[in-house]
Amino acid sequence: MASANLSEYGELIRVTPSQDYEIMRYDGYTFVSEQKPLAARQYCREMTLARGRILYEVWDQWTEQVLGYIVPEKISNEAKAYTPGSALSPWPEEPTPVRSLLQHAYDRVTISFERIPHIAAKSIAEAIHHTLRRRPLTKRAIEDSVVEHVRHRWTSYEFRIMNMKQKETEVLEMINPRMRDVLQSWLPQYVSGEALVELWSKHMLLDADDSQQVGGRAVDVAFTRTTLLYHGGLETPANLVTITSARL
Repeated sequence: MASANLSEYGELIRVTPSQDYEIMRYDGYTFVSEQKPLAARQYCREMTLARGRILYEVWDQWTEQVLGYIVPEKISNEAKAYTPGSALSPWPEEPTPVRSLLQHAYDRVTISFERIPHIAAKSIAEAIHHTLRRRPLTKRAIEDSVVEHVRHRWTSYEFRIMNMKQKETEVLEMINPRMRDVLQSWLPQYVSGEALVELWSKHMLLDADDSQQVGGRAVDVAFTRTTLLYHGGLETPANLVTITSARL
């Protein structure tokens, strides 16, 4: 079995229908057909990659069409709750007072992180509502909730700890570059270097060798992305097939 060096957050592996059973034998995976609603398929595709997992694309070589994706079952279950209508009326089932509080939290999140995806802002607003209730919604509380959401939903944090049994201190250090990438992509486009360093420092997202000197001036911050390899036999079907590149 040939080895394959794959990086997190961008690996798409194409398999044929005759090969996909090799992956489906593993617990925790499920097939998402191309016949499923577009919003659900997009969610499965994007969130599988976002969490540092491999996205398996089932390809019909005769018709040259995608038949669907093989993704972690947990992500597939999450997608079932995500429909296009949720973008227009995020909480139709909630009573008006609760919906008002949720919308307020949503608005506060999108003001601070104006480029955040709708599905992320919605999830964070719900977390804020359940944890803070009627306590003051401060800027720090919003930041804490966004950072926590990114850690669990947009990095390989949970997979590394629960599946790979890595130490949390080690994992937190590994995912710092990814955390910074995602958060910066959600902040206003022209956020200052000083504001970035302040946010990274406040939430312990700087690497050990980062020593930014911030005075009364703008600071240009260029954090390098890292390639984290994690397969180690846990997603061995990756070694059986051809690798193509995919980006979020």
